[in-house]
Amino acid sequence: MKANNEIKKINGIKKACSEINNNKNLNRSIMYNARTGEVFVDCFADENSWNEYHDSDIVRISKIREGMWNNYVHTSMAQIKELINCHVTYEIA
Repeated sequence: MKANNEIKKINGIKKACSEINNNKNLNRSIMYNARTGEVFVDCFADENSWNEYHDSDIVRISKIREGMWNNYVHTSMAQIKELINCHVTYEIA
């Protein structure tokens, strides 16, 4: 297997960081659209809520639960880029 290293420019990463760091009292899912290169955040008041995307290009790359420890954790753009790189699609060589 070889990695498909064709990562597009990541759009919306600064806005996503802001949404993650400013909504520490909510459950957050970091989402990535592999076709468009857009990263975005879904925020929910409880763990029983979520969005369903019927598009195989949209994947959840991380879920951040609200809680005490999140008050001290700061998410950076570099961390989001690393999460996206971990979700690079592999194809059979």
